Amino acid sequence: HHEQQLHRGGDFQSAGKCHTLRCGAEGIAAMDTFLRRLRAVLSVRRGSAAVEFAIVGPVLLLMATGMYDYGTALWQKIQVENAARAGAAFVPTSGFDAGLVTRAVSGATGLVGITATPPPTQFCGCAQASVGIVAASCGSPCARGDVASNYVTVSASAIYRFTTPMPARAATVTLRSTAVARVQ
Repeated sequence: HHEQQLHRGGDFQSAGKCHTLRCGAEGIAAMDTFLRRLRAVLSVRRGSAAVEFAIVGPVLLLMATGMYDYGTALWQKIQVENAARAGAAFVPTSGFDAGLVTRAVSGATGLVGITATPPPTQFCGCAQASVGIVAASCGSPCARGDVASNYVTVSASAIYRFTTPMPARAATVTLRSTAVARVQ
């Protein structure tokens, strides 16, 4: 096993013998040529990565903005549902006043633009397990043996504007929710 030394130009010598095809000045010139060719190959690869990113980048950006849009729309839909429930919960404790219920809906969440549309209404009805509440005259007997009760219907709505325009969908969507609560 002989000790190797680095010779000028990157050639290795062992026991005085050159281990490359060229030694000395020719070896340096060959190494320079090799390095230039290596840089040229690497620069072509960097360019191909840029081309690949130019193709994939817009698709990823479109997907990210789409996820943001639909996530924000879902969050706003939940805010609209909460506003309708808050308006319906307001009536049994404070009485029915359409103006106050409308304000309760509008101020129920931090989302700006929620309206009580259509306006809140009162009605009498009988609760039935299979169909929900069936309209009836106030105080009239119901099928279950109880008396028709007073109910309130509160609706909330808001318009969501998508961040990213897309040809396959509208630029806005109206988010709606309705809640019903028994007053008495």
